[in-house]
Amino acid sequence: MWPGASRRRIEELERELEAASGLLAIAKVVGSATELVEAFRLVCRELANLTGAETVSAHVLDRSGTELRPMAGYHIPPEMLPVLGVASLPLGEQGFAGTVFEAGQPVWSADVQNDPRFTYTLFRRFPHQSGLIIPVVLDGAPAGAFYLVWWKQRRRFVSSETAVLQTIGQQVGILLRHVRLHDALDTRAARLTKLLHVSRLVSSSLDTGEVLGEIARAAAELMSAVVVHVWVLEEDGASLTLKATSAPEISADFGAPRIRADEGGVGQAITRRELVNFPDVFVEGSPVLDHGWWKRHAYSSLLNAPIVHQQTVLGALALHGVRPFVLDDDDRALLEGFVAQAAASLHHARSYDVQGRLLVQTRRQQQEAQAMEATARDIASVLGRGELFSRITDRVRELCASDLAFLAIVDPISVRASMVAVSGARAPALGRLVVAAGEGRIGAVMESGERLDVDASTDWPAPTAAEEEAITREGLVAQFLVPLMFRGHVIGVLGAARRTPRVLQPSQRDVLGRLADQAALAIENRRLYDEQRRRSARLESLNRVTRTIARSVDARSVLASIAESVLTLFPDDACRLWVIDGGQITLAAEVGVGESIPGGRTTLRIGEGIVGRVCESGEPIVLSDVTEATDARNLDWMRARGVVSAAVVPLIAERCVGALAVVTRTRRVFDDEDLSLLRAFGEHAAVALEKTRTPT
Repeated sequence: MWPGASRRRIEELERELEAASGLLAIAKVVGSATELVEAFRLVCRELANLTGAETVSAHVLDRSGTELRPMAGYHIPPEMLPVLGVASLPLGEQGFAGTVFEAGQPVWSADVQNDPRFTYTLFRRFPHQSGLIIPVVLDGAPAGAFYLVWWKQRRRFVSSETAVLQTIGQQVGILLRHVRLHDALDTRAARLTKLLHVSRLVSSSLDTGEVLGEIARAAAELMSAVVVHVWVLEEDGASLTLKATSAPEISADFGAPRIRADEGGVGQAITRRELVNFPDVFVEGSPVLDHGWWKRHAYSSLLNAPIVHQQTVLGALALHGVRPFVLDDDDRALLEGFVAQAAASLHHARSYDVQGRLLVQTRRQQQEAQAMEATARDIASVLGRGELFSRITDRVRELCASDLAFLAIVDPISVRASMVAVSGARAPALGRLVVAAGEGRIGAVMESGERLDVDASTDWPAPTAAEEEAITREGLVAQFLVPLMFRGHVIGVLGAARRTPRVLQPSQRDVLGRLADQAALAIENRRLYDEQRRRSARLESLNRVTRTIARSVDARSVLASIAESVLTLFPDDACRLWVIDGGQITLAAEVGVGESIPGGRTTLRIGEGIVGRVCESGEPIVLSDVTEATDARNLDWMRARGVVSAAVVPLIAERCVGALAVVTRTRRVFDDEDLSLLRAFGEHAAVALEKTRTPT
């Protein structure tokens, strides 16, 4: 009896070792891959090695979440490739959908041809004996699946095998997140490069047709549209004219190049001042005026976006395609960027037209236009924030012939404007100015989004005490304040001031307004650049942690590495990692907390305190003010460290295995991107813990 028991134990250990080897091999793929198709092919190969499957295919859920589309395969018979390489599986028509994609559990059958769960035509078209479906789960939702085939063998699975395969599906979910983040980063970089190019063209070119044509071509390329039209509202407000197209050869037979302002899809977008999407222009009630053009070119979908500048409608952007436009947040932000560029171009064009009528053929107009072009190029070429702000105020002072110029930028969290650059100041008081929305003169511009003209007789809005002190010290008599607008929001205030009663002339005010438009675009581009660098740093940090997990079998060293990586992305903060162990929660790693303080808790019960609640519920807790948490168990520790805000996310594998806590010494609003990043670190920590707990 003993020899038989020993043999069974040896066989069990061999299976466990084989499973652990398979997990490690797939973890290496997850940690090193950046190209999705090749990564899925390698995982298919490892699954075949692990289970003995003769054929393995990988499928990814499409953007609509309704179909599984083929991604990669291993040992697919050549005669089946023409079908299996392109065929999609409708999610709702699969008999196993509830178990696989709702419960997240693998499903297998040793008799596929007679199993009612496998009645979809593809399963019967290529007869095989056994099959296994492994779900790929991302953020608790289905993201794809692997299908393993045994053509003749009756293959059965025990619960320990399906548990390992379920873990592999979760690992591949992390791979999918990693590659999608990488692809999203590349896409954002390409989009940012294109937007910067268009921005520079908007700022430097006086040829509106050239600028609008480039905007149309860029929008068609990056928004997956076949052709893009730019419609401009005439000054009478009664008609729209087609001014630019991304594909003149396609638009040549479009039809009427001039329509009433209330006609067609563009008319609806302008009237409603909002994005209007028509997935199928051939349905009843479609606003399309000429169905013939759509039929000739086999197009069926239309997306219209109004072009608005400072509450004034200037036209509309029309995107035409062969399939409905489905926009995510990044797509909407990109489209808004193109609309903002078009609005700036049209606004500039109208401004130049007005100047042309007022100052026809004068040398002043020529010099002003040249100076504006030089300023646009100058501003567009600067990347450093401090240098950018200083360059803007210097140019305002020069082109508006003012004694002093200043720039205040709005903090979106505190909704307060801080002075970031002053040109021509005599005293430091103005440079230290901080104003809340609605307070004083700068605050009034922030709140209303309107320009403000101030002279010696102006008594409303009244300045704040700090503004009054700065005005007195500088000896200012006249001021003109202009809001910096982006996507309908005030992001700053640009001002020109004089120490004499001479007010700015209309042409100078117009120059200041255009400089404000250029400054807003330049500042937003800089923000996008900084955000791009921050996302790159976050992705690199996740990559480092993934590589550490793949190399290390010591959970505590991995947790320490994760805590250090988190701290590099949330400076001046502290990170603590807690692990559930034997019914209690234990502090496993911490970085940035400084010296220990007597009485600090390092163990908690499930449900005790903030961390305990997160471990019990499996849901994150975010506190902008930690004193709001009356059940906090380390409140004295946090007060001693000057902690103000905190975010705690669970470490989730198949279950909650701990929590990751980040505390900050300044008030912080953790946004969705911050929480998504912390969840990603939490998943890595959970994988590291589960990996070390897996028997080998």
